[in-house]
Amino acid sequence: QGLRCGVGGGMRASVRSPSVARVLPRAAASEGATSSAPRAPRLTHRETYLSRCNLRKGRYFETSKRKPRVALVPTEECESKDQTDHGNGDLTRWPRAVRLAVEIHALFTNTETTRVWCSIENLEKIVPGLVTDSLVAKGPNAISVVRLAVSDPALVAANVLVLRREFPTANVARVAGRAPGVLDLEPKTLSEAAGEVKRLLASLDDVDAAVEANPALLDLPRLTHALETLKRTMPSSDGAKVLRRNPSMLFVDSGVREGYQE
Repeated sequence: QGLRCGVGGGMRASVRSPSVARVLPRAAASEGATSSAPRAPRLTHRETYLSRCNLRKGRYFETSKRKPRVALVPTEECESKDQTDHGNGDLTRWPRAVRLAVEIHALFTNTETTRVWCSIENLEKIVPGLVTDSLVAKGPNAISVVRLAVSDPALVAANVLVLRREFPTANVARVAGRAPGVLDLEPKTLSEAAGEVKRLLASLDDVDAAVEANPALLDLPRLTHALETLKRTMPSSDGAKVLRRNPSMLFVDSGVREGYQE
């Protein structure tokens, strides 16, 4: 039963029934947090635990040192004629993506990593700043740069000369960092493509900067198709200037997304 006040007071008190949920009693202040009851014995013997760790290749019970995933220090001297210096065995100056790409390429081609690193050193001499470029370090082009390094160095050097002659103010390392496959073309093909690109983009004042920012402009079929599409859809606009302001328009109506080009 409960106590009720008058209607004018507006206050009501009643005795509530106990809640259905169980209320757990709190531990006394004198009781400790741990129980004095003996702990149950282990269900897994230590020998079984160690065997499971070994099967799972656990780190804490291995006596042999694991082979590092990334080759940080070369094990042998470079066998090239000029005895390329690897920086006293310190390869940490190269981006991690490049080190992983070298390791993967050496693994899949059954080649010693020292030979691949010799090719990387030679490529860096031909195109200073290419291997250490931030685009290579952060983008997916590291494996393409490694493939370029192990290819014909004379072909790479010839294409570098073509780019420097056709686009004198462009950064060749940045162009190759965005599109490593440019340096793997035939020099005659690259020279003809560069001349045609300069003709199609004659309305631009900074053709060299445009090619540096978007080396896919050297793809003549794609460039021609994009300019024709822009001329048909935007007749009052200059297609070259549209591509300069919006490089992604180069891939309009082509089914290819803008990104790193090989």
